[in-house]
Amino acid sequence: MVAAEMCYRKSLQLASQQGSWSGKLSSLLRLAKLALEVCMANISNDHWPSLVQEATTEALKLSLCPMGVLLQALLQYSRKMGSRETRRMLERVVYQLGYPETVISVARWYLLRHLYAKDDYELIDALIRNAKANGDVRTLELDKKLSAETSS
Repeated sequence: MVAAEMCYRKSLQLASQQGSWSGKLSSLLRLAKLALEVCMANISNDHWPSLVQEATTEALKLSLCPMGVLLQALLQYSRKMGSRETRRMLERVVYQLGYPETVISVARWYLLRHLYAKDDYELIDALIRNAKANGDVRTLELDKKLSAETSS
């Protein structure tokens, strides 16, 4: 992972030197995604969460990119899955108009897991209506699975 981090940092440095806005954004998001993968694997180390935060913050300075917002929400989820702030951050992605459906679908999936952990059935129902309206099969399948686990 450290070697991959160094490659992304070199890519970021090169993009910065060349003045490539898209290269910088791409490198920052890849760096954040790499660090988030380590965080989601529950590897205890302060370096990786701060790297996600730093890279996404810099990416969001370049552009209000939905992927940066999603990565920040997923970092919050990995740190404090049951917190109110986690729900708020995921909801911001799910209910934001104009975001790509794939980004929204990922946020919806994690939000559903969060809501089941909190037994918040009113918000689960609202989220499932949203998933049905948007044809989000993955979230609907997860709902069936979680609902069956809850009722057994």
